Amino acid sequence: MGHLAYVVREFRAIPNASRTSYTRVLVGYTMRDVVLRAEGTADPVIFDGIIKDLSLVDTLHNKFTAATCRQDNKIVFKAIGAPYRSLRVKDLSVIDPNFIGNYKMSYNLNSGNNVDTAYVTITYRKKKEASSFQFLFDAYYVNTNGILVNNIIPITVIPGVGFVQLTEDTVYYCSSGSIKLDASIGVGAKWSPLTSVVSISADSAIIDVAPTVGRWYLASNLSTANGCKLHDSVYIKVMACDTVYGVMCIDKNKNCLCDPWEYKIKNTSFDVKGVSNVYSATVTTDSTGAYRFVPPSLNSYIIERDGMLFNCGINNKKSRAFSMTLFGNMKVDLPVLDSVVI
Repeated sequence: MGHLAYVVREFRAIPNASRTSYTRVLVGYTMRDVVLRAEGTADPVIFDGIIKDLSLVDTLHNKFTAATCRQDNKIVFKAIGAPYRSLRVKDLSVIDPNFIGNYKMSYNLNSGNNVDTAYVTITYRKKKEASSFQFLFDAYYVNTNGILVNNIIPITVIPGVGFVQLTEDTVYYCSSGSIKLDASIGVGAKWSPLTSVVSISADSAIIDVAPTVGRWYLASNLSTANGCKLHDSVYIKVMACDTVYGVMCIDKNKNCLCDPWEYKIKNTSFDVKGVSNVYSATVTTDSTGAYRFVPPSLNSYIIERDGMLFNCGINNKKSRAFSMTLFGNMKVDLPVLDSVVI
């Protein structure tokens, strides 16, 4: 059903003094409402539930709710449309990057018997535990009368009854500043020992430490009643480190350098991964395009960023990764091409 409003001009016939003729005079405007109704039936969009065998979950509480203690999660559900109508799925989820990372949504259509069936897949990495994670999707089609038929599908993921683990079992520390240990993945987790602790969060889940020698730290929440259990350790390895610094730029003239006149890429993050060790870090350029990080010495590293193509990257060729080997403190500029097409 729909409404249409239109406006018409209204005239009156005004007689002259002798009433022998009339003059047509505009006296105003009149608005009229018209109600439009499209009759007919429409097959509903059917939500067929989360598919446990295709998902990475522990249990299903109902067809809308899954429980899991995994950090890397995958949820697959099914929606069924109407005969000879194209089914579409839109992601309405609002993702909090403090709790969820690497979030992706996609779907595949199976059109058997002329009916579209959508298999929707969401994947994400849980950064912190929460009482629940909420996702929302709109599965819809347009019927033969041009009317939208849809089904709003809420998906909920809650903590299971298993165990979670820390992301790393070894962390490298370079004897300067402090290093953060985060056990927010386990509700109510606390660290021990508190040796060389510089600061600690109100809930004791996050500590900053500055050890002078290598040391193990344990995060545990076995004493808590609810949520996923955490009882895992990380080793802080104290090492000599080098400083890597430079700028990231658009290499307009493709000479593998960041010339002073070339545009500097500002406030942009990229990932650094160790080739000969397990070092990893996310580094962000500042308002001038400059960056700095301090990794362990005498090692090789790869720099990557989604959607970015480096000039003179691996093997001195165009590539989606930039490689470097450290021999002391080094200035390394990162020349980037203005296209990701190789």
